[in-house]
Amino acid sequence: MSDLGTIFFLLRTPGGRKVFFLSLAIGMPLLLGIGIFVNWMGDREAAQGIPNDYGGVHIRSQGKNGVDDIPPRVMEMIGEYPQRIVTDVNVDTDAQQKIVSARITAYVKDDWPHVAAHYQRTWNPDQPPYESGSRINTIRDGVEWAVDDSTPSPYAPPDPHPDLQKITYGMYPIKD
Repeated sequence: MSDLGTIFFLLRTPGGRKVFFLSLAIGMPLLLGIGIFVNWMGDREAAQGIPNDYGGVHIRSQGKNGVDDIPPRVMEMIGEYPQRIVTDVNVDTDAQQKIVSARITAYVKDDWPHVAAHYQRTWNPDQPPYESGSRINTIRDGVEWAVDDSTPSPYAPPDPHPDLQKITYGMYPIKD
């Protein structure tokens, strides 16, 4: 009891209680504000890019209701899809700002056959995409791009949009 009694020594007297609650009233908002600021700075830095091992930047951006700051080069490569909600962007670039790797998670209202048909029509007319099961692949600018039907894993966290079709875009460099 002596250890617990020393922790609450300020609560024994009216003056001590006043100091204790005044410290809480000043300290808690200050700590909360610092925590929010540090979180905001980390999110902003990750969205702008953090230096990586390739000499470029690593861009990470997540948003349950959609990500707005997708790099234009990535959007150019994955193309537009009607009513798509992109919730996770994970991209690495090299020193020349070429994409080295990418993994993007999105949700769409259509089922997988409609998604596959869309990418069969829109991806790279010079190098027609090929389908292997629940995956569409194409080669663009020396890079293999794929879009997958992402079946939820029982080990993954719950999907933010369980009523929509989850698709995953991946970019894989072709080894020479």
